[in-house]
Amino acid sequence: MPGNKLFTVDFSDLDFVNDRYEIDFGDLSELLDKYQVVIPAGNAVATADDCGRFFQCLLDGGTLDGVRVFQPLTVRRAVAEVGKPEVDRLLLAPLRYSAGMMLGDRRIGLYGPDTAQAFGHLGFANIFAWADPQRDISVALLTTGKLVLGPHLPALWSLLSRISQHCPT
Repeated sequence: MPGNKLFTVDFSDLDFVNDRYEIDFGDLSELLDKYQVVIPAGNAVATADDCGRFFQCLLDGGTLDGVRVFQPLTVRRAVAEVGKPEVDRLLLAPLRYSAGMMLGDRRIGLYGPDTAQAFGHLGFANIFAWADPQRDISVALLTTGKLVLGPHLPALWSLLSRISQHCPT
């Protein structure tokens, strides 16, 4: 049915030009009435600077360049751990999650060793962006698009480990 809106998100507190962003999914709503569907994906195009600034904003409690972008409660909810660690079927590793973020871990985490307070996300192909309140850093590692799993994995782990080691707690 044309015009059938599955959901509407209100961004009015973020000072966007349009206060509402509506998505028309047409007949998809009928399918969702029958089945529980989880679509855990969203894509964005951003520079390393954009990613770093976004995570620095979260690290700073929701402010960017002195302007409040998110309420502190929104940030706390976005980075608070939910549920138990689960094995990620793509990475084949146990991961901790928040409502939208992939969390670091004490011994070995996505963002290097001893990154239990870190929160961020991996992009589609070996893109890492995160913040670590324990180290007071935000990091954006954007690569040429090699998959996370591959022969470069030891070098990638070495880089993530060095970032953690050179930014002591």
